[in-house]
Amino acid sequence: MGVKRAAIRRLTVTSTCALAMASAAPVAFAQTPKASTAAEQTDVADLPVCGRPAATPSTAAVKATDGLAAESSTVKDRVLATLTLDQEDQETVTAATFGRSTDPQPLTLVYRVSGCRVVDTLPLPRSPLPTGPVNTVGARALPFGSVQIDDVEADGDRYVVHLRVFVSSGKASDQGGTSKPAPPDEFSVDPGSYTSFVRVKGDWLRTVATPLTVTRSEDSESIPLGIGALGGLCGFFVFWLLRKIHEDDLMVKERWVLWFAAAASVVVGTVTAFVTNYLNQDVWTVEANALALFIAAFSASTGGVAAGLLTGIYKTSATKGSHANDT
Repeated sequence: MGVKRAAIRRLTVTSTCALAMASAAPVAFAQTPKASTAAEQTDVADLPVCGRPAATPSTAAVKATDGLAAESSTVKDRVLATLTLDQEDQETVTAATFGRSTDPQPLTLVYRVSGCRVVDTLPLPRSPLPTGPVNTVGARALPFGSVQIDDVEADGDRYVVHLRVFVSSGKASDQGGTSKPAPPDEFSVDPGSYTSFVRVKGDWLRTVATPLTVTRSEDSESIPLGIGALGGLCGFFVFWLLRKIHEDDLMVKERWVLWFAAAASVVVGTVTAFVTNYLNQDVWTVEANALALFIAAFSASTGGVAAGLLTGIYKTSATKGSHANDT
């Protein structure tokens, strides 16, 4: 009986241990991913500073005269940062609209840093930023010198670059920018639309290219006003020529009346075209909009109020015939 009881006790203990191990295995397996996830989360503060040498120990076996000895050597390499534009960050601004202003326009590039950490003591990236074209038909690249660094913010794995876009080297010298980047010595952002890459370069980072969009309208109001005046003059000239062809005469003999009517016609055409085809345009350039403004001034100078003013000072052929019959 004693032997049987001992055997039963051993069987019971063995079964209990087996059940305990079977139930504990899934728990240990379920906790394994948590441990690996925590290991993968690298603390930014533990990363090396970008641009500085990182020491990585390596062991080399060296043969000595008295046998084999192991000694450790340190391989030092500069750690370069990899910047990735954070387009979802609310501070990121990659498009600038000058309108008719010539003041420098701000842009903000927010980058996420990997491979190392950034600190305030790092030197600024190269400024002015090199520019280049994008793979888009008809897109124009910004001239070198127009995009310059205004300030930066370094915070661990976040690097913010504040830029300013200048319209010309002359404006840059008056507005606190670099006026003579070399090469070239001078630059100018002509009116129009630009889609261009800018390259952030430095000794402590891998060069990163970021696309920017910049638009600028003609800021000299004398150009559209001159085109409008030319269109108004042409419109009045055509009106006067048609009256001459039809042998119409002035209803008044004073010449100043004709010149006053001509000036009024030109002014109406110029102002109408200037307001409707220049002031209400976000981007106005001579190449793209001059012809439309000229046509608008031409039409307005002989239509509407101007048409009533001009036709009122001429006697038509029918009017002359009725006057002749009355006499």
